[in-house]
Amino acid sequence: MRNPTLRVTHPTATKERLVALVQEVPGARVGVKVAALLLLLEGQRPGWTAEVLGVTRMSLSRWIHGVNSAGLEALTPKPRPGRPTRLAPQIQQALARHLERSPQRLGYIAPSGTARRWRCT
Repeated sequence: MRNPTLRVTHPTATKERLVALVQEVPGARVGVKVAALLLLLEGQRPGWTAEVLGVTRMSLSRWIHGVNSAGLEALTPKPRPGRPTRLAPQIQQALARHLERSPQRLGYIAPSGTARRWRCT
């Protein structure tokens, strides 16, 4: 049995508005969402679109339903609640650089077996 066809139906979700949104809102995640909707508006199948962009069909479905109900504002990231960081900007940048590196490169090794606990060498 085929899945029901997902379609973008909100009147503000046009190709021109989606491209304009990419230029307004920074962030790669929004760009992936916009690319997915652009492909769907061009007639691509949702399953193919999800596979090509490396997202799940469920994510794609949530984006479509969000846009269909709330318009393009559904694509922009919402502020996340929580305590603001107390780290200095220099520390934040250093932390981001370290998180991009592999644990092995920082001197950690993973033991073989099912229990994956990192330890320093």
